[in-house]
Amino acid sequence: QPNGYQGSDGSIARCVRLLKRELKQNQQEVSIPLFYRPGEAYQFDWGDMCVYLRGKLTTVYVAAIELCHSRAFYVRAYPCQKQELMLDAHRKAFERFGGSCRRGIYDNLKSAVKDLLKGHHRNLQEKFIQFTAHYLIEPKFCNPAKGNEKGRVENLIKFIRNNFFVPIASFASLAELNDRLASFAISICRRKIHPESSSLTRYDVYLQEQELLTPLPRYGLACCRPAMAIVTTSSLVFFDNNRYSVPAEYV
Repeated sequence: QPNGYQGSDGSIARCVRLLKRELKQNQQEVSIPLFYRPGEAYQFDWGDMCVYLRGKLTTVYVAAIELCHSRAFYVRAYPCQKQELMLDAHRKAFERFGGSCRRGIYDNLKSAVKDLLKGHHRNLQEKFIQFTAHYLIEPKFCNPAKGNEKGRVENLIKFIRNNFFVPIASFASLAELNDRLASFAISICRRKIHPESSSLTRYDVYLQEQELLTPLPRYGLACCRPAMAIVTTSSLVFFDNNRYSVPAEYV
């Protein structure tokens, strides 16, 4: 044995396990308050909510985007969480804000991330790469199971659920729901005092931040999912487990 050690390998392994256990017990997770400059970043998340649509209890999925500096936010409800709808929410939010941010903060949602790689690296979806490049956004992703790393939008989802969707509201259509959500977002921003100011509302701070947002490109990116389809002799195409009728000349 080297250095004159006469014990077994098992004894060393046992000591290593004990040391690792002690070191792990002494570790404490520390939360560091984050500071965001105007136009620096936004956070995105989904939330599932229950509403009555045309009298039927329905689950809708609410996309929420919050500007990290001013706390201004945009919300829109969709029937599902498909990638094209996630990108559509971003485009509509940027057009409402009058610009985008330099960074976007996400969890590891499938519509953006194909695979988790070693460390902080991600294999991203092609359409998501195209979208972020079009709007000059650098995407940043939380560590797995660390939703607190985008705590502002997480808290926003809870706030929307408790203050808009409770008790369960009734709407004639998804369009009516989204009109009400848009009015709700504006009223909250105009009414709530910004947490870092005693006299300015979120809307006041947003007006200051708006001047420093990344300008939008001349044309918005089409938020859709292109696919090749063959028209049947019955003038139908099949897409995403659905059948759609098309003009007969396309057969």
